[in-house]
Amino acid sequence: MHDHLLFYARLKGVSKRDEMRAAEDAMARVSLTKFRHRQSKGLSGGEKRRLSIAIALIGDGQVIFLDEPTVRPPRRRSEYDYTALIAVRWPPRPVLAE
Repeated sequence: MHDHLLFYARLKGVSKRDEMRAAEDAMARVSLTKFRHRQSKGLSGGEKRRLSIAIALIGDGQVIFLDEPTVRPPRRRSEYDYTALIAVRWPPRPVLAE
């Protein structure tokens, strides 16, 4: 998964010097650090959603578009809204969610 994030960092124009930091930061912000060596195909559905959010946030995009950014964490009864997380942790980017 870490290589996956590095690929998107390069694709989105993050400098070679900053790509490792960008990937590590994205993983940490969506709580995927412990899965860094796992392949993306081995992630659960919720983990894949968080990976997609991390990819969206790499590269300092001007606007972030999210499609259904709500997930149900394991062992919890309430849903978690990633729109709120992104608005707090990555200001001042506009976040548009369906």
